[in-house]
Amino acid sequence: MLVLSWSRAGSARFALDQTLESFLPGHVQAFAALQGVPRTILYDNLKSVVLERVGDHIRFHPHVLELAGHYHFAPQPCAVARGNEKGRVERMIGFLRHAFFAARPFSSVADLNTQLTRWIAEVAHARPVPGRREQRVAEALLDLVLPADPRVRDQPRTHRGGIVPCRATAGTRMTSWKLGKAVSLVTE
Repeated sequence: MLVLSWSRAGSARFALDQTLESFLPGHVQAFAALQGVPRTILYDNLKSVVLERVGDHIRFHPHVLELAGHYHFAPQPCAVARGNEKGRVERMIGFLRHAFFAARPFSSVADLNTQLTRWIAEVAHARPVPGRREQRVAEALLDLVLPADPRVRDQPRTHRGGIVPCRATAGTRMTSWKLGKAVSLVTE
């Protein structure tokens, strides 16, 4: 589930697992559905995103950083034990659970996702924006620009240490952690 803070527009999809191979394409699908990319994405401290946290130092998963570099968004984890930072997403999940999912028949995950996409467009985005009741969520969507090459690696895989292979393209910004220091590589 991805929820835009200002408009409350959202995108969601169901999957049979919580692997990185499902998580990253979910971002691409959300960006396409919302027709843009937010500047910052706030994440819960899930292991698919945050590999390690020592004080203020955060080590992100390299594939998340690659996706962030490609789409030019900043990944930002929630503070530890601060549930109030993700209230918009939690409310949207509750809304989805009660208004969409309860007693809904479906034949497959693909069928459920097709129904969900239609429901988001017809119901969730038709509701008023909280605090601006005269405006609908669909009207409040910001103009965000997708990169020219919307892609995720063909088969993203989790690497268990050592060197993480990656491919840099023109204009890509990547961050790597080595010896506890962040190093940014920008290609021109």
